[in-house]
Amino acid sequence: MGRISMKRNRIRWPAVVLFLLITTGGEAAEEKEKIEIQPRFSTLYHANFLQATGGAPETNVWASAVEARIQRKLDKYRKGLLAYGLAEQTTYSALNASPSLGVGFELREKFRGTPHSLRLLARRRFNRPAFFIGDELDTSDIFRVNGEYARRQTPEYELKGLFDYYRQSYEMTKRTNNTTFFWGGAVRYRGFGYRFSPELGFRRGRQDTADDDGDYSQKELLVTVRSVVTPTIYLSVRYRYRTRNYDTNIPRSRNFDRRDNRHAWRALATIRTGELLVWDVYFSRENADSLRLTRVFVTTSLGFGVRLLL
Repeated sequence: MGRISMKRNRIRWPAVVLFLLITTGGEAAEEKEKIEIQPRFSTLYHANFLQATGGAPETNVWASAVEARIQRKLDKYRKGLLAYGLAEQTTYSALNASPSLGVGFELREKFRGTPHSLRLLARRRFNRPAFFIGDELDTSDIFRVNGEYARRQTPEYELKGLFDYYRQSYEMTKRTNNTTFFWGGAVRYRGFGYRFSPELGFRRGRQDTADDDGDYSQKELLVTVRSVVTPTIYLSVRYRYRTRNYDTNIPRSRNFDRRDNRHAWRALATIRTGELLVWDVYFSRENADSLRLTRVFVTTSLGFGVRLLL
């Protein structure tokens, strides 16, 4: 398969450096012990990346990514507060590279004896390969903000509130530009300790597109199991079931009377070896069923990564 040529946004990397410096704060030189740098290198194999249906030829893609994360504790402003910045460059076989920038905050504290936590992440991706509902391959710029608030209601039960905002702008197919918002909640049980912690969640939301043909509402059921097998080994498995109903009532529309059901599995293993190295192994599989036959497909991904804790 030849390289797919698409317009590439230009990112000035000095701006990335400035972004990370701002994220770590102006007093970095005085408090070096509170700054952590985590470079990460990973590779990912995507089977059926273009979501081919049935016996149609499949396109398998390799992706490699280099990511730098700089984080700093901000106890001076609020105990338990952590800020971090991200810069990533992802390269695909037969596709253009995709850079991204991000900034996030994490807060963990007790209020009147009850543990609370809050996580927020804002990220901007450029030239991301995208296969939209119109069966068209394109690249898109993506702005995404997601977050989670958790409260330990009792020593055994933790309640969570979830949200995810997603805005996508396509390079060529402008009519498919879209905005998506999801919200929901989850309950995590911690009564078994760190060795086994199940979680049940639910999300709902909708997507609005520029031409209305891609508007839909969606519901998701999430089941997650986490396990700290040993102090150096962490495992996570998640199952997601989602149903999607398209809004268009125009009979000639390609998404008229369309409903999708998707089953997705994701597994992650994290292994720490020594003081500096953390290894990640990632696997995912998605099975999509739809009343629109061209959107029935199966995709699989397998990835490996290594992080340095500096």
